[in-house]
Amino acid sequence: YLNGDTTAMPAYKFDYNISQSLPARFSYAQDVYGYYNGKTTNTSIYPAPQGYSVSYTFSDRSIDTNYTRLGTLKQVKYPTGGTLNIETENNRDAVELVGGLRIKRIINTDSVTGKQLVTEYKYQFENGAPSGALLYKPKFYYDYTYMGCGTSEESRIKVVGSSIHPLSANQGSAISYDEVEKSEIGDSYNLKSRHSFVNYLNVGAETPNSAHLGDPNGVPFPKMTNLNNYNGIEYSTKVYQYKNGQYYKINETQKDYKTLNQFQKYIWNVQAAWGGFTHAFIYDACNGNPYNWDPMFPRPLINPYKFFSETLVENSTTSETKDDNNNTLTQFARKEYDHTNGNLKKTITVNSKGDTLRTYYKYSCDYPWTSSTNPVNVELVYLAEQNIILPVEIISTIQKAGSATETVRQGQLYTYTNGRVKKLYQFTKEIALAGMLQSYVNNSGFYYDANYQQEEEINTYNSDNNPVEITSRAQKKSFIWDKNNIMASAADASYTDIAATSFEPDAKGNWSYSGTPV
Repeated sequence: YLNGDTTAMPAYKFDYNISQSLPARFSYAQDVYGYYNGKTTNTSIYPAPQGYSVSYTFSDRSIDTNYTRLGTLKQVKYPTGGTLNIETENNRDAVELVGGLRIKRIINTDSVTGKQLVTEYKYQFENGAPSGALLYKPKFYYDYTYMGCGTSEESRIKVVGSSIHPLSANQGSAISYDEVEKSEIGDSYNLKSRHSFVNYLNVGAETPNSAHLGDPNGVPFPKMTNLNNYNGIEYSTKVYQYKNGQYYKINETQKDYKTLNQFQKYIWNVQAAWGGFTHAFIYDACNGNPYNWDPMFPRPLINPYKFFSETLVENSTTSETKDDNNNTLTQFARKEYDHTNGNLKKTITVNSKGDTLRTYYKYSCDYPWTSSTNPVNVELVYLAEQNIILPVEIISTIQKAGSATETVRQGQLYTYTNGRVKKLYQFTKEIALAGMLQSYVNNSGFYYDANYQQEEEINTYNSDNNPVEITSRAQKKSFIWDKNNIMASAADASYTDIAATSFEPDAKGNWSYSGTPV
């Protein structure tokens, strides 16, 4: 309904590319990336192995752009009459077509005025060269050297129906784009933006060791480094506005990324497979060729390999914006992490006035073990033993442009009981950071600056770990919960002294009675 009118609006309508019938679910008519290619005469799923001459009728698994888009969304018609049209095209790297589609153009049309907003994407560098980077090409055979019982060495291959390079489950999309140009043109509106992305091939100094990025064979699939965190992350954005016959840059944002643990965090895994070798050598001591068995049951020496799963985190951001007078306003931000636990330790921001804003984070794992019986010390030991990491102290500061003094703006201090917040303290004065006593522990207790004042204390939690009684600046507040939603609250009252009734929640509302709510 619209604007209180009880007349039902027309439904959304969706139109798809269905100019031809789609194939059966297990059809052999698919390209090497698994998309429909219209080759319905294929009698198997096996493509010809590149570089080898084999006497066999293999299937045509080439890409056909006329069939790839079948079944995809083409248009959305809104209840108000407007439309959204989507145009797609095949993925492509610098030299060839790649499986799957990418958005080429989106056209929004207003039903009343007929005006359009056209958004178009170009997958290219500023010099016009294609920006697609194919991470792994499909490969449909295992090649190896075989020595049977009393025979000489033989070069052999085993052709399979699915790529031995996992093109989706391990690396995400098979193709990544280093740069994409986006244009948005409408009534009195003309913007262009250029977006640059990270993939593991262009991540620079943080690139994984090349020894782990080869073209390995493996059974049943290659043991490759998981690099999903390195693909599709935007590190540069430039925005241009069309004015007086040309485009002017109005904003530029640059981001820098780092890997936590610098690829040193790994798990040794052991598999009876040839993961990590480009060409396997099999000696089977008269027991037959394991590659001829179906399913494969290899019996080579057991080989260990390293499995990496790293996190790529934002390290710094620089943003420059032009105001209406063409003045440049610059803002810079940087983040620092603890590479042992992955915790954010510090943020640094420089605003357009030149002031430097910093925030420092201290966690429960940052305090050493102590023998103190102080409840805070005991809880920090408990958190460490349970491998629980929680924030304890957060300090925000400002250093004015041209000043050498870093001044505390605010601070929060948290203490815990059984892994739940017990007390919250707020820092109440503006003093130089150098003169502030930052929290620490020793065998005698837990210490913090005298300018901290207790803001809140949570007296009681319910069974769902929700606070039901809080003392805030000497005033008691109590809450009644319906699961994770507050049902009622009261001031200057204990939790045991209040109850509430409502029509919708099924909780008892702190009333004491037998039976269940109706």
